[in-house]
Amino acid sequence: MPILDILLIALVVIALSGLRGLRVAQQYERGVVFRLGRYMGLRGPGLYWIIPLGIERSVRVGIRTRTVLMIPSDFVSLAHTLNDYLARQRPAKSGNDPDLAAASP
Repeated sequence: MPILDILLIALVVIALSGLRGLRVAQQYERGVVFRLGRYMGLRGPGLYWIIPLGIERSVRVGIRTRTVLMIPSDFVSLAHTLNDYLARQRPAKSGNDPDLAAASP
């Protein structure tokens, strides 16, 4: 009888850890997945699963177009506008680049 109890407890622990890996990305988001710090790909929109317990990590990146009134006065503001645009067009790159990730909402 103790073997059945151990198996039941193990099954419950595995099921709960599996449920912890479920993620949901909205239509306007993508999940950039990292496995042990290395880029593995994009997930979403919808329900997706990552390996729990710190092996995989998901970073949500918004891909909605954000309109900002900006008067380009010099090259710096033009470069900032371009970085913000590229963050929306390439969510995988914005997940890897901390400057572009900071530009996303």
